[in-house]
Formats: sequence, C-alpha cells, structure tokens
Amino acid sequence: MLRLDGKLFAFLRELHLKELLCHYDPGESNRPCITIIQVGKKKASSIYISRKIEACHRVGIIAKYLNLDETVDFEKLKDEIIKINQDNLCDAMILQLPIPQHLDKKKVIDLISPIKDVDCLTSSNQGLLFTQNPRYFPCTPLACINLIDLVFHLKKIGKYEPFPPASDLSGLHAVIVGRSNLVGRPMAEILLQRNATVTVCHSKTGDTIRYLKDADIVILATGAGPRTSSKVFRSGAIVIDVGIRLENGKLMGDLIVESEQLLAFTPVPGGVGPMTVQSLLENTFTAFKNGNKTPVNRVS
Repeated sequence: MLRLDGKLFAFLRELHLKELLCHYDPGESNRPCITIIQVGKKKASSIYISRKIEACHRVGIIAKYLNLDETVDFEKLKDEIIKINQDNLCDAMILQLPIPQHLDKKKVIDLISPIKDVDCLTSSNQGLLFTQNPRYFPCTPLACINLIDLVFHLKKIGKYEPFPPASDLSGLHAVIVGRSNLVGRPMAEILLQRNATVTVCHSKTGDTIRYLKDADIVILATGAGPRTSSKVFRSGAIVIDVGIRLENGKLMGDLIVESEQLLAFTPVPGGVGPMTVQSLLENTFTAFKNGNKTPVNRVS
C-alpha cells in the first residue's frame, strides 16, 4: 500500500519551477507576482496564507498580502480588487476563503479578472473548465489529479518524479464525496476529461457506502460528518483524502486507515495540502507567462 508523500512530490515540482524562474531577469518587473487578499484574520486562513507566501518566496515568486478589516463593505473591497486587476506588475490574485457572511462570495469573486484568477473560481474560468478549454485548473483538484497520475507512475516505475505522464482512466469508476465548487464539481469534470466514469455523492445521496465499495478511485472531500474506514473500499482502490478537520487538537482527514488493501492513499496532513500550494505556484507562473513576459537571462 502506497502512502503518497505530498511534501516530497511538491518539493520536486518546486525545484523544477525554481529552475524555470532562473531563466528570467531577477528584476521585480519580470518576476511572477501574486496578491493574496484576506478579509478579517481567521487563524486557519492566516496559517494557510503564510504557507502560500513562504512557498512563493522559496521559488522566486513575489507575494503581496492585503488584509482588510472584517467589517469592510462591498464597495471598498471592489475598489481594492479593481486596483489589483489594473496593476500590470501583478499577474495573479486570490481571495482567501471564507469571507464574512455580509459579503456576497460569488459577486466578489467575479470581480477578479479571469486572467488573474489562479484559483479558477470566477464564473468565466469555471465555464472554460466545463467546456474543456481551461485557462487554469482549480488548485485542489489539480493537486488530486497529479497525485492520481503519480500512483500509476509509481506502480509502473517505482520512484517519485516531478511530472508523471497523464493517466487515461478509461474503464475506472471514480467516486467523489462532496459537491462543492472548490473541489467536488471541478474534480468530477477533470476526471471525466480523463475518461473515468464518475459518481458524485453528497449529503442527500443516502447510502454513500454502496458507491464507495465499487470505486477504483475515491476523492473524499467533506471535512465533516463521520470519517470513512479504509475497510470500506475494494482491494486496489486509490483514496485521495481532501478533508481537513480538527479533533482533540489533532489535524486529520476524512479517511481512517485501518487495513492494507488500498493501492494508495494520501495522509492528512502531508498529502493533498502541499500539492495544492504547489498548484497555486504553477498557476501563478502560467499567468505570468500569459502576460507575454519572456526569458532574458537564460542559464547555460
């Protein structure tokens, strides 16, 4: 049974991205730049942001941070987003979620320029994804599919490599537990584009277990409700655990590993999380390249 090391996988991809950025002039005007907006100061959100900023610094991406008061009104937030949209030195932007309830999340997100929307949450970018012409892939689903590709590569080659080939999932049954716009829905679309047969389970499904028993690939993405034992799954199943929850002061996911019949699984922490941050870096680099910035200092 493979315990997928998301930290190692992300590190290998990070080294590759850092090398790519060595081909660009170190001046600020020719470095990838992302602005992270946070409304309020929720502790968990602040921790996630600090990890993203640290990762940006490691590879050479400029990370700017804008923290607005929790009581900020829509018009003030709109003005700040428009300023960033118009900043030619900023290639990418994300709004750290969740935001306070007095703000309309969808309305705020759709203020972000689709070109800078590296979280792929705007209506425009989600539309491109679902019409099979993506500008970016959403970060967590991208992390998941990269980890699935890694499983098949490890099974064949037996070693970690930063960019395993895309796997054709024809004939495989993928089950997703959760239907959020952040993970479940885009994950279903990406798996469909890889030719998997996809089932999406959610709070109204009823007997989710009967679908899980038949799955070749499982994405657990609830972070709430009862955790799922590995004993539920068929022999040789791949389980990607996206759920995050805090129980008795300990961080854990949706999966309880109680048996050895799985082909592979991702731990929490140390699985999907590091790869999600890495996906954000890669999307930011894509946004940077889309801005027609060209290498000027090529490394021999």
